[in-house]
Amino acid sequence: DPTRTDLEAKQQKSLLLGTENLLRSAAKAEQENRLADAEELYRQAIADAPDEPAFHARLARLLAQQQKWDEALAQYRLQMKSAISSEIEKNIAEALMNLGRTEEAREVLDRLRTQGTVDEGLEAKVDELEDLGRWGTDIEVFNQIKAASSITREQLAAILVRYFPQIAEFQQTPEVITDIRDSWARPEI
Repeated sequence: DPTRTDLEAKQQKSLLLGTENLLRSAAKAEQENRLADAEELYRQAIADAPDEPAFHARLARLLAQQQKWDEALAQYRLQMKSAISSEIEKNIAEALMNLGRTEEAREVLDRLRTQGTVDEGLEAKVDELEDLGRWGTDIEVFNQIKAASSITREQLAAILVRYFPQIAEFQQTPEVITDIRDSWARPEI
């Protein structure tokens, strides 16, 4: 009935009250450490109001807490569609880092730095993950090199090859080098 304009307002109020109830129940479930229940309730709230960035933020935070990084990243990105902030981008960078996608995380952090927003802790974690990717089981050797006041030939060779792997692709002329037989960096030298 088009003459009943009050029905629209009642429907909206009903939707708001229902969503508020879902959010309160989800927050209570979180407090009681019933994370699966809280996750389901947040998903229901998002189904009722899919464009509300605060709902995506709550779900993303919960998913990150559970270390469900793929899903958390998706929720952060949905949140970014409605509300752009450096805090959301930091959360995206953290999710990317925890997924091992350091190059993408580095891009986000670089963009934040140009905006004047830097998260030193997160940047350090990304750097550490990049180093682990380059050095693998030799990460302790890298930490020793980093702490040293001077470096040896084998350490320099390893650093160059690990950070510039294209060096190993240059045409090589085999040479007999007798003092590296037992060196951990023999392939790099």
